[in-house]
Amino acid sequence: MIQNKLLDLFVACPRHFEDVLFWELKNLGIKSKMSTAGVRCEATLQQAYEIILHTRIATRVLWNRLKFSVSKSDDLYQNARR
Repeated sequence: MIQNKLLDLFVACPRHFEDVLFWELKNLGIKSKMSTAGVRCEATLQQAYEIILHTRIATRVLWNRLKFSVSKSDDLYQNARR
């Protein structure tokens, strides 16, 4: 079930506010890693809802649903089509 599964999330924020967002997520009990214009983390669906409700810095919470490598332009098309 999706509710107990850890989701691969990217929480977006304005540039140069990554450290503030990092501390907001830490205060919510979510381990994360700073990135450019956001923070990457693994969280449950419940925690994702908490991020949406409680953060003041985040602009979006994005769920990475698919990972694949691209070696030629056709790979991107074929994998996105899946």
